[in-house]
Amino acid sequence: MNLYRIALMTICCLTLTSVTVHAGSQQLETVEKELIANWKNLKNLSATLRIQADIYNKFGRVTSDGVGNFAIDRNKGKERFYKQIKTTTTNVFNTKPLSTESAGISVTIDDVTQSMADSMDTKYIIRKKAEYNDRRDAPTLLAFLHKVGTVNLLESKSLDGRKVHVIESKYTSLDNLITRIVVHFDDQTGVATRITTYDINNTSVNISTLTITSENKGVLESLFELPTSEDAILIDETKNEKALPTK
Repeated sequence: MNLYRIALMTICCLTLTSVTVHAGSQQLETVEKELIANWKNLKNLSATLRIQADIYNKFGRVTSDGVGNFAIDRNKGKERFYKQIKTTTTNVFNTKPLSTESAGISVTIDDVTQSMADSMDTKYIIRKKAEYNDRRDAPTLLAFLHKVGTVNLLESKSLDGRKVHVIESKYTSLDNLITRIVVHFDDQTGVATRITTYDINNTSVNISTLTITSENKGVLESLFELPTSEDAILIDETKNEKALPTK
């Protein structure tokens, strides 16, 4: 009799657990569909952008801090992303700075990013394939989260007076220094307003935050002009080649 009761209770517990997991996955799927739909309805957006990073690797410590502007323009049938941020990145080994590099403008058009960077002795223009955090839209970023790990909806709350959905992805690869990423998606626009990555010690090592200033009110066309510099070396990583200095 006791064995029968124990078996019955075990079956009931397993059933309730499966229902809870299923309900959670259904809620995540609903939120993701809403975010993608809201993104598709977005015409353009302007925001301020701040990046804070503190990463340790085999060479020492790398810190980065920057602030700038971010914009999206979808009025002409194309998704164009603009990011202008001034960042200072310092590599430190045994408490001594090895190098300091400042990055300038970064523009993302048709999934290709072009940015300007000044090292201690050379200026570069780097053209490369855009990454997920260059774009920050719900379709791209949600696909990335599902690709790298197990995705969960942590909560829905208010951030800076706007409703956001907090979605986490735990990395499935055990040999990665980054173990999880937490993204705050703005409910109204479907744009990632905060991206936080965590290392193996569960310490936040990179925080990238957008503060939306306006939406669907027009974006200056001049923002999307690609930067050039006569004394810079052009590196085109999209073609896997290093070009001569621009003329």
